[in-house]
Amino acid sequence: KSPDTCYEVSNQVFVEDNLTGDNFHIIDSSGQRPLYIGPLVDRLPTYTAFLPGETKSVDVQLDALYDLHPGRYTVQYRTGANYRTCSNVYDSHREIVQSNMIDIEV
Repeated sequence: KSPDTCYEVSNQVFVEDNLTGDNFHIIDSSGQRPLYIGPLVDRLPTYTAFLPGETKSVDVQLDALYDLHPGRYTVQYRTGANYRTCSNVYDSHREIVQSNMIDIEV
């Protein structure tokens, strides 16, 4: 949002195949959401900071987390994050951080 913006996101996001909740927004071609079948783990998170303009990526096997049937899906990752200005750690609040939407075929 500005050159002085930081987001802090749970480190669990950046461990391949270690997601611990239903953080993907997945819709099939008929507008239905597939059933989440992955783990639901409540952990005390540690955080990774995103500095202005920084990106990170991780590979995830969606069919291990969701009951995906053959077809087309639209997928977007969404997670809560702590938002703050980098210069003032006391100016913070929670926001949703989300990825670009992609289309996949199973």
